Amino acid sequence: MSLVRQLIDELKVDSNAQKELAERLALTISEDTNLRVLLLNALIAEAATKRDIESAKGELKQEISAVRSELKQEISELRADMRTYFYGFMGGILATILTVVLITLNSYNSQLMVINFL
Repeated sequence: MSLVRQLIDELKVDSNAQKELAERLALTISEDTNLRVLLLNALIAEAATKRDIESAKGELKQEISAVRSELKQEISELRADMRTYFYGFMGGILATILTVVLITLNSYNSQLMVINFL
């Protein structure tokens, strides 16, 4: 087994060794300018820039606008459906009322004819 593999296996088991290695690495990095620059460049490459955030903000605004438009369209369609159902319902009620009125008038008219006949 290689020395590196032995060291990795030892670090897996010994948490004190892990901590000591991390401390020594941190100290070495903090003292070496080239290592600090290398580490900072790696971190900066992963960090979001103001431009990245502005771009994401613009994309989010576009998505919100698209959802808003879809929602307005669906609400419009729902309103049209509700009007149709409402007018149909009112038409049914009106037809029922007219039927009752006409039947009642026809009944009165028949009674008047009988009275006039007598």
